[in-house]
Amino acid sequence: MTPTFFIGGGNGVALVEGPLLAMGWKRITDKYDERYKLKWVECKSKINYSAFKEGDQIVNHIPNCKLLTNKLGLLCSLQEYERVTLSTKGRPPRLKMSDFFPETYKLDERNDRATFLDLYQDGEMWICKPVGMNQGKGIFLLRTREEIDNLLADRDAKKEVTKHFSRPPMVRIVQRYLTNPLLLEGRKFDIRAYMLVASTAPYLVLFHHGYIRLSCLKYNDNDTNLTTHLTNQFVQKKDPTYKDVKEDTTWTMAKFNDYINKHCAEEKGLEEDWTYNTLTKHMQRIMLHCFNSVKHKLQCKLGYFDLYGLDFMVDTDMKVWLIEINANPALHVNCEALKEVIPGVVEETIRVSIEAFEKNRRHQPLLPLQSMKGFQVLHCGTAAFNVAPRQTRSVSPAKGENPERSRQAQTAHANNRHFSPPRSLPRMSLSTTQKPPWSLPHELIEKLMFRVGLIKHKMEMDQVSPYAATLSQGGNAGGVRTSQTTLPIISHSNSSTSQSQSTKNTTPTTTSASASKSVTVVTIGNKTAPSSIRHSLSMTDVPKSGGEDVKLKMTHANSASSVRRNKDKPDRGN
Repeated sequence: MTPTFFIGGGNGVALVEGPLLAMGWKRITDKYDERYKLKWVECKSKINYSAFKEGDQIVNHIPNCKLLTNKLGLLCSLQEYERVTLSTKGRPPRLKMSDFFPETYKLDERNDRATFLDLYQDGEMWICKPVGMNQGKGIFLLRTREEIDNLLADRDAKKEVTKHFSRPPMVRIVQRYLTNPLLLEGRKFDIRAYMLVASTAPYLVLFHHGYIRLSCLKYNDNDTNLTTHLTNQFVQKKDPTYKDVKEDTTWTMAKFNDYINKHCAEEKGLEEDWTYNTLTKHMQRIMLHCFNSVKHKLQCKLGYFDLYGLDFMVDTDMKVWLIEINANPALHVNCEALKEVIPGVVEETIRVSIEAFEKNRRHQPLLPLQSMKGFQVLHCGTAAFNVAPRQTRSVSPAKGENPERSRQAQTAHANNRHFSPPRSLPRMSLSTTQKPPWSLPHELIEKLMFRVGLIKHKMEMDQVSPYAATLSQGGNAGGVRTSQTTLPIISHSNSSTSQSQSTKNTTPTTTSASASKSVTVVTIGNKTAPSSIRHSLSMTDVPKSGGEDVKLKMTHANSASSVRRNKDKPDRGN
């Protein structure tokens, strides 16, 4: 059957469609048709995750990706990761948040707002951003305390107005503006790199260098025009001069590397090809740090993948800063540099994600990836149900113990340990007709039930041991009398009834020879010993009044049949 795919929205539709058609796939246009093999949409709200068929379908968004792509989500994830690492390991993460992320505060959170107001000094420049928007929408600069006070008063008034009947205004953050950015030909720039989460069960994360985005205008920190400060294409297109200089607003990494080698390497004391060495390593470390902060929180299913756009900046000290992470990065190719980079990124994203998906279905190793060209692997998790055993902790041997023998015993114990599947995997669901993998053979279940019955009867036998002891000492001593009778071997459900009948009538009762056995009923006064005496497999010989010994026995076949007849009935024992 020919696999089908659906593409929604208008962001790079042709770039997504081309590779899939070349692979022999067929495009469908009904957005409500859930019979697709792959679905690529701009917004994750267009995906019906409740109808998603894990292991059969592929979608291009992780449901809770806002932990990374929302500005507030990213801030909280990084802060929590640093706090938890410090409390559990006694040290901060290897990469501190202050080393790569500009100082940021939640404008609508009381403590953060108070901290920001106490920290702010006149003359500083901060940038205010809405947490759930991209393409530079809703962003403005804060330069004076008066502007900050007016902003806070306006937000408080809007919150009060919309408190009861409307949605509150979008949450905002304030971030310290980098006033010493590295400039390319006098213009501000940032780096759009890509992080591809090609698989979530297990994780497969890859890195791509991306490209450079530059402003149309020369940089001036006193300029109030946002085109000078924001370098994304959506903002740059609004400038009147964009059509004339658009080819110079995007550079490839190769062109950027040549510029650094020629104009900055000697002045800054950088090694040759600093862009492909030191800069790349810094971006990869930051990218992996962000992934580690949320990898235990992301929803993981076989068939989820996602492509993120990360924006980095470099200051005059050649320090690398992460500005934000974007979902659904722009895939437009209106410049030559973009035509050189983005089509390859999209095609490789599709092919690598499909390859990882098929390998996971077949339980094959993810690496090496035949479809990988421009991407680099950052993280490759262990396949499901193939978890390597943990290393054993070193334990000092006991006094007088051979250390070598102790280490061998620890290693053997670790190798024999059974490991559970990772918690990130989906829980197993069993239908009424599906046989659980831990089911036992019916014969073994009967044997186990039989043995449990024997243990229970043995415990009951311990309670009537005084009867046997008295009989062994003197027949009718102590008012104990015995009589020989023939009782049928009955099921547990009728044991109580049979017991009551035997108590009332101690005279012999004749039954069929095939269904009865000769036993001794022990009576003390007007009471009869518990019925477990008549059902036990073997017990201490009980002397009869005539001196003849009779050993009470029940065959295994009779016991098993009794268990089969009564396995679904409640136990009505003594």
